[in-house]
Amino acid sequence: MATNGNENTISECLVHLCNEGSIESIRYFECRRTLMEMLRDRGYNVSESDLTLTLSDFRSQFGEFPKKETLGVCVSHRSNPSNK
Repeated sequence: MATNGNENTISECLVHLCNEGSIESIRYFECRRTLMEMLRDRGYNVSESDLTLTLSDFRSQFGEFPKKETLGVCVSHRSNPSNK
């Protein structure tokens, strides 16, 4: 295990990505991708671009230190579009 500047432990699999950007952006990226997959699996209209967004594109869109307020999503359900 490695540590970041705040002495927090970082798993080895994330260390190589941290050298290229913040750990926060990686964690938010992974959470967002999982959320999009879960929404799709539950019948919500999720765009292909949201499902295939790369880490680099995520960082371009939301920055190295994303603010939670900017990460919100609103998608409609396939069978009931008023259900968001």
